[in-house]
Amino acid sequence: MGDGGACRCCRCGLSLVNPSKKKVTGIEVRRLKWSPDLEQTLGVSLGGDRDEIAADVNKGELLALSWNGQLFTVSEIQDHTLVLCCVAGANLQRYLPSIYRWAQGLGCKAVRVHTYRQKVFLRIGRRYGAKLVGESDGMSVIECEVANGRTG
Repeated sequence: MGDGGACRCCRCGLSLVNPSKKKVTGIEVRRLKWSPDLEQTLGVSLGGDRDEIAADVNKGELLALSWNGQLFTVSEIQDHTLVLCCVAGANLQRYLPSIYRWAQGLGCKAVRVHTYRQKVFLRIGRRYGAKLVGESDGMSVIECEVANGRTG
């Protein structure tokens, strides 16, 4: 897929902004291709899975996004759950409501985050009922249920 249009890799309907068009929501979400810059930006959030994540992004099995060039995520849908397997950058608190609404629009029942920053995600995700659901090798798995329907 080129810049702009709707995501076709998982049929989620996420609107990806064409850089030549005006931002409608004030948040520009761009689909990213795997690159050395993206790898450097994601840094430690890749854990030991760098090669697998890079291959899956290149095959379109994982979706790499930039949120206003500040927050970067790599995600997929697993069993009605939006899984953020990598999150890096700034202003998570600003973009989390949009990520949550995106999950609602997809019909997801939960949002799950794999992170080394447990305290940050639990604090910011408190309003969504975020809970620690697992830990392994220093990485935490945090999940919140997604309410049915869409919110404004």
